[in-house]
Amino acid sequence: MKPCLCGGKKFAPRKAGSPQQFCCQAHCRAYETAARRYVRQEIAQGRLTVLQVKTGTKRARTSARAAVDPSHA
Repeated sequence: MKPCLCGGKKFAPRKAGSPQQFCCQAHCRAYETAARRYVRQEIAQGRLTVLQVKTGTKRARTSARAAVDPSHA
């Protein structure tokens, strides 16, 4: 049994395919929606670029806040 990333409910992951992270499709869709919303906000606020999303890099540059607070790195 494994806990669902979206709600913590324990479930038995399927045997084939990609590792299952959610107990149901509704939780998977909710995660995907929240992730898209988060990325859009980060891009709009200048903390993330489309290039960083495409290449998977954390940050192209270090912001002043990240230099002060390592939790934002």
